[in-house]
Amino acid sequence: MPLENAVEYFRARGFDLDKGTAQKLVSKVKVHLENLYKALSQAIVADNYICGDETYQKVRLQVATPSGRKIKKGYIWVFVGMATGLVYFIYDDGSRSAEVFGQHIKGFKGAFQCDYYSGYRNIGIGEMSGIKRLPCIQHIKRKFLDLKDNPQAQEIAKLFGLLYHFEHQHRIGKDGWTEKEHLKWRQRYSKVMLGKIHMRLLAVKDRIGVPPDDPLLAATEHALRQWNEIPRIFASATYRLDNNEVERINRYISLTRRRLTIGSHSGAEAAALYHSLAITCHRCGVNVFDYFCDVIDRCAAWPPNTPIEKYSDLLPDRWKPSQK
Repeated sequence: MPLENAVEYFRARGFDLDKGTAQKLVSKVKVHLENLYKALSQAIVADNYICGDETYQKVRLQVATPSGRKIKKGYIWVFVGMATGLVYFIYDDGSRSAEVFGQHIKGFKGAFQCDYYSGYRNIGIGEMSGIKRLPCIQHIKRKFLDLKDNPQAQEIAKLFGLLYHFEHQHRIGKDGWTEKEHLKWRQRYSKVMLGKIHMRLLAVKDRIGVPPDDPLLAATEHALRQWNEIPRIFASATYRLDNNEVERINRYISLTRRRLTIGSHSGAEAAALYHSLAITCHRCGVNVFDYFCDVIDRCAAWPPNTPIEKYSDLLPDRWKPSQK
């Protein structure tokens, strides 16, 4: 909810709250929650499987750009810890650069699932050598689905869709189905299906006389560039076939774009912090209002030199209400 709407909400119910006062309160609370946000960042990179993506929000600039614009498309990154359910939004001057990604993923060892955006291309190299990239099959499939008038593209999309058909025939924990059984099942069906898909892709790629800008060729090359990474998904019983989970989380941001412009870079940083904690609460089944009422009081009471590790116990996946 935009802050103006929150102020109006309180005012309509007899509580006269000035917008400037509300802004100061939000800023002060953010200061008390900074260490909790740091604990969240540490908990995210301690996970062994992260799904990541970026989205954007409109951010008001204090100084206009050379072209006279005072509104910027500011990018927000999101990391989702798939083992813990934690959600970590990051706003770093609105940048979508690979450097921002590298800074915030530092220390992570495990699987990172994402689309083929260039900001992720350093995964598996140098300081990120301990990270293995998992592609998003849904993104790859969508390139073919978008070519609605091309029968070959639709056939390839159907083959990718069959991966989901076989995947959904069993679910870990249902009717005693184990991770070990699911891994065997995945390796069995994926070997056959990926072989069929690969043959189709190579047949498209090897066509003679096709112009370089052919849309089907572009979709095919996009898939083939990630081909060696696709089998990694099926080397585990628990990796997702796609990044849909993180895209659903990004909808919390995208749904507010039309009616919300964040007032500054610092406001966007605060929004990233609050969204991180609130959405993690939803994922962990924690009442957001009760959670914030409790942790704000506790964080405000702790001295500035309190170890970050202590704040980890206040993250939504581990939080227990204070005994009053």
